[in-house]
Amino acid sequence: MARHHRAVSAMAAGALTMVCSVAIAQDFVFEPGRPPTYETLLIQVGDTASTVARHLTPGGGVFVMGSRYIIGSFFDPTTQTQRVHFYDMRTGQRGWVPGIVLEGTVEESSWIPSPRLVADDLHPRVFIWHRHRVSVLDCETLQLRDLLTADPLRWTLPDGTVVEIARDLTFAPEANLLFLRRTNPDDGSFETAVVDADSGAVVRRIPATAAHMSVNRAGTRLLLSSYPIELHLVNVTDGTFLRVPYPPDIESWPFSEDLPRPAVLDEARSRIIVPVSGGFYALNLQLEVLTSVGLPRTTDYWPLITSAFVSRATGRTFLRWTGPRRSGAWVPGPCFQAVLRPDDSLARIEDLSTLGATRIEGCGGYFGSVPATPTALHATVEGRRATLTWVNPGDVAGFEIEVGTAPGRTDLRVPIGPVTTVSVDDVPAGTYFVRVRGVNEFGPGVVSDTLTVSVP
Repeated sequence: MARHHRAVSAMAAGALTMVCSVAIAQDFVFEPGRPPTYETLLIQVGDTASTVARHLTPGGGVFVMGSRYIIGSFFDPTTQTQRVHFYDMRTGQRGWVPGIVLEGTVEESSWIPSPRLVADDLHPRVFIWHRHRVSVLDCETLQLRDLLTADPLRWTLPDGTVVEIARDLTFAPEANLLFLRRTNPDDGSFETAVVDADSGAVVRRIPATAAHMSVNRAGTRLLLSSYPIELHLVNVTDGTFLRVPYPPDIESWPFSEDLPRPAVLDEARSRIIVPVSGGFYALNLQLEVLTSVGLPRTTDYWPLITSAFVSRATGRTFLRWTGPRRSGAWVPGPCFQAVLRPDDSLARIEDLSTLGATRIEGCGGYFGSVPATPTALHATVEGRRATLTWVNPGDVAGFEIEVGTAPGRTDLRVPIGPVTTVSVDDVPAGTYFVRVRGVNEFGPGVVSDTLTVSVP
């Protein structure tokens, strides 16, 4: 037994500090507080209730979480410029990123939309679309480089004034592709540009766009949804479109026409979630309705759904909505959340505004979780050398390898960096039972299936 332990412990050379806490898969919600505190809460969603796990940092604006930092774009009134603000989740340090000023200021025009940010959870970087430029921020060095120039959507007002009305982007990490909702530089029409995230080259142009975009991680399917007309599913590889009235016309579904919300892709089950005022539809990738889930009425009004999330770690679906104020006014009000199990049965409804020291009014925020399960764990044995490989599920700061000498047993847990290949020399003969799991700022994620490795 001691020989087995010594051999496997060779993996730990130069490793990160070991994470010893036992954790199950959990979901988290960043929820910006409201004035006067501007407090940001990290809400931990458990199996039976939600609690405030951390009070992160004062601040407001748009947050994008990478493997280490929360990045926001803010207007700095001191310099009258748009700047990048960071919060280091490991150290608690925060402040302006030195030497970085984003293009455009709030004072130039009230029509100029705020910078848009999107994180790459397979690599520690954030993409920022500010005015006519898309830049890349390295989240380890906090260095910014320009990727390409891009015009956001423009609209001509009746008096002839041309204004910028939208700027949005999304990212497919496994394909390393950015999707930009922009004005076609050739003829001024609206389009979605597909961009290589390393070179900035436009590799494909899709002659359609919408108010909201969602893309799968492989970059093969793009979901475009807009109120009040249609929902489009685009096959990115061949450009074919599927579309359906949004929301689907089901007579028994009690919804208000003015309240359908952005649809999202549920990759784990190859379906689309379409929120409406009283719940959601689940559609397959042929845009056929699989099921519909309605929320029970709270008092005398239907829930006013504002967003939907699907947890990659637990498979739970979350619906968020703004309820009426305590005084009886309709909006904005406290934030409610419905938690559904992977089979879409209702687990519970909770009022998030009762959590924490800061009363939550409205349902903004950012959703995240511990890493999903690493896949394709594989071992190659050559003599006394064993090599493990696996697929990164994304949103991982590092991995832990668990090794046992019997099924279900963990004799050693070794933390390593954000690599997907580990080799160990001079492994003693024997049979080992190996698992791997990702770790991020929330904690350890879901372990992979057990792989049996035999060394002759």
